[in-house]
Amino acid sequence: MTATRPRRKRRDEPFAAGDSPLTLTEIDEGASGVGAMSVLRQGLAASPELKKGALFTVGMAIAAAFGRLVIPILIQQTLDRGFDPDTGLDKSFVYSACVAALVVIAAVFVASRITYLRLVQVAETMLLELRVRTFSHIHKLSLADHTDARKGVLTARVTSDIETLSQFAQWGAIAWVVNGVVIVGTLVVMAVYSWVLTLVVLAVYVPLLPILRVVQRRQFEAYNQVRGRVANTMGAASEAVSGAPVIKAYGYSEVVRDRLDDANVEQFRTQRSAYKWFAWMAPLTDGFSSVALAAVVGVGVWAG
Repeated sequence: MTATRPRRKRRDEPFAAGDSPLTLTEIDEGASGVGAMSVLRQGLAASPELKKGALFTVGMAIAAAFGRLVIPILIQQTLDRGFDPDTGLDKSFVYSACVAALVVIAAVFVASRITYLRLVQVAETMLLELRVRTFSHIHKLSLADHTDARKGVLTARVTSDIETLSQFAQWGAIAWVVNGVVIVGTLVVMAVYSWVLTLVVLAVYVPLLPILRVVQRRQFEAYNQVRGRVANTMGAASEAVSGAPVIKAYGYSEVVRDRLDDANVEQFRTQRSAYKWFAWMAPLTDGFSSVALAAVVGVGVWAG
């Protein structure tokens, strides 16, 4: 009988037992050009723990999002119907609206708190299992791969990358759900009040979508470069610490110091270059928001 060689996995598949492990170089090459949704799908496939209780968490997040939409409506109704220039203050309506607002705020707080605690529990469980699988994957690599990849690089991937996943699992993922519901709900409420002004807002914001898409891809590529620089810095620092006796004995202190300084400088330059793509987010969104507000006020005044 001839032995069959384990299948080499595609770069977009999570690793599992029995597969030929991918090297760090192949993983980095596979990350090029990948979008946010692709990363999310790969994360869910590699960490099935995130799916446990996901419906309950999403449901609580949606409830919190709807609560955020109700508060502005209650304020608007209170100001429009509770204070009349002719009849004066409608105490019963104002008091009822205030009680309703208090109940909604309390419900939003409870739902948000439950959602956050649930996400923290799921994220920590996911990280535990992911660390175990990651170390198992690293141990499957050949000695040649371990020789090519410095120890600090492997450490950076197991620590900093997983911490980033933890931050995303704890608040980033649920922000997609909450913000998505808020956006859709806001458009529906705006359409109920004035469909003409809603079309004006959509006309202003639609061009922002492809712009944000381009910025997001640049952010992804820039962060991938930063991740590589961080790994190089940790690798240089690890080599300097572990090889200190040999470095001192052979008088390579200046060489190692220059190498570590160069790694730090390159990391700083890469991070500074990457941050400019993240700095574009606030000006873009604020700028389009200002244009949308001005357009709504102008069209509203023109239409009477």
